[in-house]
Amino acid sequence: MNLTNEQKMIQETAHKIAQQELAPKAAQVDRDLTFPADGLQQLAETGFLGMTIPEALGGGGADTLSFVLTVEAIAQGCASTALLFLTHGLAARALAAAGSDEQKSRLLPAMIRGERLEALAATEPDAGSNPLAIALKTKADGDDFVVNGSKVFVTAAEEAELYLVVLRTDQAKAPIDFSALVIEKGTPGFSFGKKDEGMGLRGISWGELVFEDCRVPRVNLLGAENGYLGVAMSFAGLAMVGTAAISLGIAQASVDAAIGHAKSREIAGQTIGHYQGIQFLLAEMSTALAAARALTYSSVHGQALRYRDGHRRGAQSPAGAWRKRVQPRVAVGALLSRRARTHAALNTVRDVERDAGQNARGDAATIENKRRTSHSGRFSSTGNRSAFSQRIYLRLLRRQFPSFS
Repeated sequence: MNLTNEQKMIQETAHKIAQQELAPKAAQVDRDLTFPADGLQQLAETGFLGMTIPEALGGGGADTLSFVLTVEAIAQGCASTALLFLTHGLAARALAAAGSDEQKSRLLPAMIRGERLEALAATEPDAGSNPLAIALKTKADGDDFVVNGSKVFVTAAEEAELYLVVLRTDQAKAPIDFSALVIEKGTPGFSFGKKDEGMGLRGISWGELVFEDCRVPRVNLLGAENGYLGVAMSFAGLAMVGTAAISLGIAQASVDAAIGHAKSREIAGQTIGHYQGIQFLLAEMSTALAAARALTYSSVHGQALRYRDGHRRGAQSPAGAWRKRVQPRVAVGALLSRRARTHAALNTVRDVERDAGQNARGDAATIENKRRTSHSGRFSSTGNRSAFSQRIYLRLLRRQFPSFS
């Protein structure tokens, strides 16, 4: 795909920041469950946090492909930062597209500067992939809405300052009658509940938002009452291609690490990259990545997902949604399996303890001993590939794909 000079510049700048500022800290961020605040601030200082917002509102006014290129480059350095960047960008897009003039002037400047991170809160204990099951209720009371209920698995739950909360008002009549409120941290009646720990992207805190007679000013209603679907259409397509872009960034980092390992790991007097079996794996990985990238980029153009003026244009078919979101993930999953086989000799460095969601952690001496004693020829074994690939796949996601020695 031919990129414009502007798109190339954006991509190169994002890649430079990711490799110089984010990648060196990514493993520690993931290992210690550290929120990557410094990385987000770097992106804010270079103007990336406002790139989805029109220039007239103080943003960068970037096109969708530029945003996708940026997400991919950031994910290549630190996937946790990439997901935070994507979520914030989606919320900013929604506010720019559907917010009132007062909301835009009050909230957007701080979001662009990175002073206030915004999170999306849609998932509930009984409403995950089925939005029609959303049950969080609010009732109008004078100039306020009184909210009661909870949201779960909210990205950056405790670190965000603003929350785009999807709920139903007492005026909702049909199953699709949703509304959206922008709720600010510190609002009376708003607190945090259970905090979740993921298997991957561990630099992000997922958590629960709890609302108990939480009074939110009516002026914080985003768009029309019962009109959330119109708000969602302003960023739904971007969310899909953005998710695919994170997968591409992770996959590119995986390919780079696998090639680097193949060039440095020696067996029987030569690097394993000289063996045809490893060359096949690397070729298959590169091909799968190229196909997933082409599919994602073409989806941006084919589905007419451009919002330079803050408004959605063009329709999105169910098939198009599946192409953008699922197919790149499938290709990347297969790619990571091959990457794991390339690093098969290291499969005992760290196993995954699934019981109670805890990691099996060994001290440095134990890990080094396992590294030294693991069978160097195990990459040629086929009997353990399935279980082995699963263990390595989870380990890679948790460790953000640092270069192996």
